[in-house]
Formats: sequence, structure tokens, C-alpha cells
Amino acid sequence: MKFIITAHPDKIRAKQTKIEIEKWLTSKGHEIMPEEGKADLAIVLGGDGYVMHSVTKFSGRGVPSFGINAGDVGFLTNGSIADWESVMERIVNGDFRVEKRMGLELIYKNKKL
Repeated sequence: MKFIITAHPDKIRAKQTKIEIEKWLTSKGHEIMPEEGKADLAIVLGGDGYVMHSVTKFSGRGVPSFGINAGDVGFLTNGSIADWESVMERIVNGDFRVEKRMGLELIYKNKKL
């Protein structure tokens, strides 16, 4: 599989885990793509705000996203940074499904916000 891995730039643990996940995936024969690239799945390490930002960026290119919580609440994430390896094991084994979600776009005074 081809993966994009992105981490919140202000969360040290998220950035460290990004490196660990990239090493783990490449050791299993998977490919890490740049954030601007095309992939089968984007793994997003951050809080809810960073997940929303990333989903917007990747969904426009048809790349589904999976959030791993590296924040405080984690309402929009499906995995925990503490158990990333078991989550990633399920993903590489195909034990997941992609759910389509509705998004909103706000335009105010002819300006997209």
C-alpha cells in the first residue's frame, strides 16, 4: 500500500510517532508518499483540528484519511498514539473500511472561508 503520514507540527510525540510508523511500514514493504502525492490512505497524527485540516487537504485528491489521536479530546480520531502499532497492523491487513462523510463549505460575501 501507499501511505501519506502527517503529524501536527507542534506535537513532539506526533512527530516522533510519524517517524516510527514510516520505518515500520517501509520494513513491511509499503511505500511512503509525500503529502502532495497520491496514496491509498493518509494517516493523520494530531488532534481534532489538525485532522479536519488534513481531511480537507487529502479528500480533494481522493485520498481517505485515518486519524490517530495525538491531542487532548480525539473526538474525530479512530486510534490512539499509544497503540499505533496494533492499529496499523489492522490497516495493512485490510481490516478497515472507508466511510464517506459529508463536508461543508462556507462562502461569505463571495469569499470562501
